[in-house]
Parts: sequence; structure tokens; C-alpha cells
Amino acid sequence: MLANVLATSAAVLSIASLASAGATINTPSALTQCQPTELTWSGGTAPYFVKVIPGGNPSGTALVQFPETSATTETWIVNIASGTSVSIAVTDSTGAIAYSDKVSSQQSLL
Repeated sequence: MLANVLATSAAVLSIASLASAGATINTPSALTQCQPTELTWSGGTAPYFVKVIPGGNPSGTALVQFPETSATTETWIVNIASGTSVSIAVTDSTGAIAYSDKVSSQQSLL
């Protein structure tokens, strides 16, 4: 009996943790100044709030903030100086926050 209760409790906790898991961000492979890049993420619960922050600095002031969205992609025309290190932060409607790895912007060759 106790084993059944423990197994059921473990299953419920596992399902709850999946349901409450936030988004996972796909770190852009490159950012080129003045060029579009597609930001993508999965998981979490819409709507999403997406922002570009100083690289690896979760408490940093947003360099770019996008409007609330229910989509899991955002096209960004990179409008930060080349050489700037940034991370992408996605907050879902539950308040869960996910961060990308750091990536630096490159100078456009155009």
C-alpha cells in the first residue's frame, strides 16, 4: 500500500514539474548587426515576454524588449553595436524565466 502511494506521488510530482517547466531557448548561432535573426524557444506557457539582456547578466537592464507574444519565435533586426555580448531571456505567463547562452554581435559586411 505504501509503495503504491509513493509511486503515485512520484508520478504526480513528475507531471507537475513538466507542466511548470519554463521555456527552453535556442541560442542563436550568430548575431549580425543590422541583419534579421530568428529567436526561437519551446515549452512554457504563453504569453511570453522576450528581451535581450547584457550577456550572462540576468539582472541587467534590457537592451531590447519585445511586445508580449503567444508565438514561440521572434524575428529581431539586430540593433546593438558589434562586439556586444548578449543573452536572450524569455519569461512565460507563470513567471518562469529561461536564458540563452551568451552570444556576441558581429559587424555587418554590408
